[in-house]
Amino acid sequence: MGSATLTSSAFNLENAGSNGCWDYIDIKDANGDLIETRCGTSFADMVIPGDSFIINLKTDGSVRRSGFSISYGEGSGG
Repeated sequence: MGSATLTSSAFNLENAGSNGCWDYIDIKDANGDLIETRCGTSFADMVIPGDSFIINLKTDGSVRRSGFSISYGEGSGG
């Protein structure tokens, strides 16, 4: 089983302060199990275990931000 590395050149989703997200992405493994939720203006690179993954965007539509651009490549390890 391989892995994928996710990187972002732009990331700007509405957050609700220190503990919440109005707009966010859920990053899930191929089985649909949640790995991590991300919002706000920064996106640290992350390694996803396995050969595939799912990214779901949730937005409330009330405040517009520029969104995100995420790319992936072969991960390390695995």
